Amino acid sequence: MPVYSLGTIPIVSVEAFKVHVNLKFFKGARLQDREGLLEGTGKGVRHVKFRSNEDVEEGKIRGLIDEGLERAIATR
Repeated sequence: MPVYSLGTIPIVSVEAFKVHVNLKFFKGARLQDREGLLEGTGKGVRHVKFRSNEDVEEGKIRGLIDEGLERAIATR
């Protein structure tokens, strides 16, 4: 499972399952998620679930990744 981080701060990972792929945001509960893409109910982690290529909306996903990076930079 690849994890993408800023230094030692994990931002996002890619999790492959049998019928879907999750893009997991380690601090997803803190993201604004204006598009309503994030799933999950934990205290921190949220994910976006992709069941097909049509589920991928690059601009919206990029916004979440950018916000995750901005928050990581602010907490360094």
